[in-house]
Amino acid sequence: MQNKGNLVIIIGNGFDILHGMKTRYLDFSEYLIEEVIIKEFLSSFNNDLDEVDENSLFVKKELDIDNYLILSRLRIMLNMENKAELIKILKKDSSVLKLILSNELLFELYDKKTYNWFEIEAVFFKKLTSILKFNDNEQQIRGSVNKLNKEFELIKSHLELYLKKIPIENNQSVHLSLETMTKDYQNVYIVNFNYTPTVANYTGDIEPKGNIFTNFIHGGIMGKGNIIFGYGNDQDKLYTELRNSNIDAFLKHMKTFEYIRDTNYSRLYSDCLDRFNQYDVSVIGHSLGQTDKTLLNEILNSDKCKKINLFKRKDLESSDIKQKEEFDKLLYAASRIIEDDIKLRKRVVNFGDSIFFPN
Repeated sequence: MQNKGNLVIIIGNGFDILHGMKTRYLDFSEYLIEEVIIKEFLSSFNNDLDEVDENSLFVKKELDIDNYLILSRLRIMLNMENKAELIKILKKDSSVLKLILSNELLFELYDKKTYNWFEIEAVFFKKLTSILKFNDNEQQIRGSVNKLNKEFELIKSHLELYLKKIPIENNQSVHLSLETMTKDYQNVYIVNFNYTPTVANYTGDIEPKGNIFTNFIHGGIMGKGNIIFGYGNDQDKLYTELRNSNIDAFLKHMKTFEYIRDTNYSRLYSDCLDRFNQYDVSVIGHSLGQTDKTLLNEILNSDKCKKINLFKRKDLESSDIKQKEEFDKLLYAASRIIEDDIKLRKRVVNFGDSIFFPN
């Protein structure tokens, strides 16, 4: 068979989910309640919060006395070892969480029930823009942004800890599908947006051997870990307003600057985008959301990009209607990155010709 040249594979969180790994934001949010918030909540009643490292503190040191009876009842439930019921209440009733959480960003995530993986970064960005929009006192703005950044960093640190607890899984169907996908390409470049090393389990075994490179573009949890976690759409007009405010704290967790601090972004160009004269793209498990728009735009909008495979979801194989809905959702997201509709129509493989992953 004739060699097809170069393939860029975009890997997102759906790839890990396909392996049965609990990497959804829903999984992370439940972990925080079950393993972190409840522990600190009990400590608050035992007057030993000072012994809790402030870098892992979510619960208020001083609970609202007007709601003390409500909180005391919850404490009694916990002391009676009715932990399951208390967890159920905290997950179901965000008003209870509001009474105890000191991290306002975390409360908003629970309150809005934003259980999609990318929503942490999107809600963080929205709160940043709200600070600029609804305040005109520079000192107050700086204080609010610094507080929000610290809240975001605390969530980020716990996310790293949580992901390190998840065992890496293998999937034979994924292995075979990757072999089929890559076998006729001369070079395969994987852009891994995940923090987990799941995809690395396959890169030594799939063809063509020696011509596969994986770029952990957002860093990873391996070793000490150094993850890029923030907002990544510098084409958003609201981002421009933040940048032009001349308050550096607004830009602390923008992916544009994270990329410049790291070598992975420059390697994406030197080893792939500048090196390849043309390439196809396969998108596996990535939602093509706005939080990664800047980087996705550089890959998908390039004139070197010739074909984009979005794939159908194997777990929805029995429902053709659901398959089309999910495919369209991804297609609409792609249209917000590839804003030239002619390019979009020419490059994206249509639903009828798309195959399942894993196949």
